[in-house]
Amino acid sequence: MGAEASATGRWIEVNGARLYCEDHGAGPPIVLIHAGLISGAVWEPLLPALIDDFRVIMPDSRGHGRSTNPSGEMSYAQIADDVAALITALELDGAVVGGYSDGARWPWRSARDTPRQRAG
Repeated sequence: MGAEASATGRWIEVNGARLYCEDHGAGPPIVLIHAGLISGAVWEPLLPALIDDFRVIMPDSRGHGRSTNPSGEMSYAQIADDVAALITALELDGAVVGGYSDGARWPWRSARDTPRQRAG
């Protein structure tokens, strides 16, 4: 019996941008960061395998999908700062962060700069 992905989508203000974020399931939080030029929707095929056991958060990075980028500037450092601010805004304690391609740069930077946000 597969889980059904029922999302709660919302915008969260971080660092001067509005990040669109979908939130599925319940349990320990997993934040999935997409690659460049796509959106958090890329993770939807994984939801049935995750949402029975985890809370899956899928943001659209600054300037991607439904998120804004008022400054018109973007860097890996800015995306990392945005994700850290998103984790704080959502009060995610011990979130596991994963990513694909450009989205994988954030967990590395986070481990270096903000170790308190790492899980185990």
